[in-house]
Amino acid sequence: MSNRTSLMGAIALALLLGGCGRGEDDTLVDGAVDRTRDGNSRAAAEDVGPPSPSSAAAGPAAARTGADQANAGTAAPPGAGSPAGSGPMLRISQGPHGAHLVDSGGIALYVLEGDRMGEKCVGECLNAWPPVLAGAVQPTAEAGLQGAMVATIARPDGSRQVTYNRQPLYRYAGDGGAGSTNGHALKDEHGTWYLVSPQGARVEHAGAAKAGG
Repeated sequence: MSNRTSLMGAIALALLLGGCGRGEDDTLVDGAVDRTRDGNSRAAAEDVGPPSPSSAAAGPAAARTGADQANAGTAAPPGAGSPAGSGPMLRISQGPHGAHLVDSGGIALYVLEGDRMGEKCVGECLNAWPPVLAGAVQPTAEAGLQGAMVATIARPDGSRQVTYNRQPLYRYAGDGGAGSTNGHALKDEHGTWYLVSPQGARVEHAGAAKAGG
């Protein structure tokens, strides 16, 4: 009896020691390789590593396309055809009627006889004779023009129109581009239209043509 008791005690001790060696977190199946908690932590650190400087600094901008980055921060110009930070530019052009004012694109500029504050060309008139507007930036003039004659007025609709020698300036919708002066000496229901000389006078023309005639 004593021998059987001793044998059973030895078996129980062996089982107890084997269980302590396996550990409380051992959930591996037979034949699998165990890894300690410390080993797992080291492996995770080696696999992930510290963040790269480029990824840490990228931020939301990393999601932009190349086109978005190229266009980012681009501001709209203050006026169509005007460089950023500049207003309408008045220039001089030579044509069949002599020297006269044009805009920065070479389009002829006109004044309406008797028009002082834009009051003679409103409503439908503006479709044929769009005014030269300044926006928030003052207009300028190239060398050879009288800079002191360049100014703006408040039109009846509140917009700012460019003037030269106190005469509101307009373009003519019937012109065919730079070099065209179809509106010169043209007479319509609003009055007679003229090109403007660098000295600020109307460019006179023998005989005024009627609009549509």
